[in-house]
Amino acid sequence: MSDDEDVLNAGVTFEREIGALRLIVDERFTELDTATVRELRRNLDIIDRAIADSRAALARDPRSALVSSQLDRALQTKLDLLRRVALL
Repeated sequence: MSDDEDVLNAGVTFEREIGALRLIVDERFTELDTATVRELRRNLDIIDRAIADSRAALARDPRSALVSSQLDRALQTKLDLLRRVALL
């Protein structure tokens, strides 16, 4: 398997897990205080912007290990936050 295929597979895995957790989190939001939900949504928006920015930078420079690493960290941060909320 090539490096490009590894990156693509990792991205698919991240997106699948984020999607599954997002369904759980959306359900949990109905049980949480509105101020807490507002703060969590704000944080998710910040993370989503970082992911979008990293993807755009990676599209411009697909071989950049730094940008690829930043994207991985942003996706992992989102997963971590979604997991914490799912377990509340």
